[in-house]
Amino acid sequence: MEKTNNENISPLIEFNVERVAKVLFALKDEDDLLYLQEDDFKLLDREGNLTSNYDENIFIQFAKGGAGGFGSNELIRQFFPEEFKDNLSFFMKIAESLSDFKQVFLELASEKILNSKNFAKAIIQNCGSHYEPVLKYFPKEICKNKDIVLSAVEKNGNNLKYASDELKKDREVVLAAIVPVLPFEALTANEAMKYADKSFLSDFEIARVAVASSGNSLQYFADEIRQDKDIVSIAVNNSPGALEFADKSLLSDKDFILSLPNKIYIPVRRFRAFSILADKLKKDHDIVTKAIAMDCNLYQDLPKNLKEDSLIFTEALKDTSFASRKSLPLMVENAPSIITQDVNTCKKIIKSAVAGRQKMQKTRNRIRK
Repeated sequence: MEKTNNENISPLIEFNVERVAKVLFALKDEDDLLYLQEDDFKLLDREGNLTSNYDENIFIQFAKGGAGGFGSNELIRQFFPEEFKDNLSFFMKIAESLSDFKQVFLELASEKILNSKNFAKAIIQNCGSHYEPVLKYFPKEICKNKDIVLSAVEKNGNNLKYASDELKKDREVVLAAIVPVLPFEALTANEAMKYADKSFLSDFEIARVAVASSGNSLQYFADEIRQDKDIVSIAVNNSPGALEFADKSLLSDKDFILSLPNKIYIPVRRFRAFSILADKLKKDHDIVTKAIAMDCNLYQDLPKNLKEDSLIFTEALKDTSFASRKSLPLMVENAPSIITQDVNTCKKIIKSAVAGRQKMQKTRNRIRK
C-alpha cells in the first residue's frame, strides 16, 4: 500500500482491528513471524493507505495479555518503535493495561517516562504485588519519594531494597514493608528486614511485627533479639523453621523448647528442628516423647534406653505422615524385644499400620476424582 504522512486523516478502525488481530495471532504462533513486516505495526488512514505512524493498540494488547499472553519480551523489544519510548501518554495506557508484570516495557521506556511520578504510581498500583520488586526499574528520584515508596513496599516488601537510604531509616516505610496487606504477600515480607537500616535490627517493636508476619525474618536481627524467648516463640509459631535462627542458648533451654508447638518437629524439606537442639535435649525423655510423635524417623538414632521406652515407641506410632509408612517396618525391626513382645504395643503397631493404609487410600481416591 502507498504510504502517507498526512496526520489529519484519521485511521480506519475496521482495518486496524483486522491488522491488530493479524499481528497478535502471529506473535502467539511464532512460526507466523516470518510473514510479519514493520509495516504491519502501522496505522491505516480512512482510505486504507499505510501511514508512517505506529499503532499503539497492538502494544497495549501485549500489555493486556499478561505473562502468558501475546508477545514475549524479546518480540516486543524487536518490534517496539523508537517514537513510543518518550511518549508518556502511551506509557500511561500501558501501565493501566498491564494484567501481569512485563519488565520489557520499563526497559524500553525513556528516562523521562521513568521519572514520571504518575507512571510509577500506575505501575505499582497494577503490578506491585508480583514477586519482582518494580522499584528496581525506576531512577533515584522516584525511589526517594516517600509516597511512591510507601505504596511500593506495601505491595511487595522487597521494594525496600531500592528505596533511598533515607527512607530505609524511615520507621513508617519499614513497618509498611514488613506488614503485608494480603496474606500471600508474606512470602516477600521475610526479605524486607534484610534491606532496612541497621538501626532497626535491635528494635524490639520492629522485631515483633516482622516475625509475626514472617517468622524467618528473625535471621536478620541482632543477638539480643534472637535471645528473646517471646520474640522467638512468635517467630516459630509463624514459621517453625525459624527456630534455626534462634540464639544457641535457647536451643539448650528445656523449658523453652517444651513451650513451643509440636509442629516444629514436622520435617520440612531438609530441615529438622530436633537436629539443631543441644545434645543433652536430644537425649531428654520429655523432649524426645514430644518430637517423635511428629517424626518417627528419630527413633533409629535414639540411645538404647530411649528405644526401650514403651511410651516413646507408642508416641512414634502417632506419626501418620506418608514418610512414616516406610519408616514403620524398619522401626519395628530395630526395636528391642522388650517392645515387640509386648501385646499392647503390638496392637498399637497394627492399628498404626492400618490407619496409614486407610489415609493413603483416601488420598488416592481424591486424586482419582
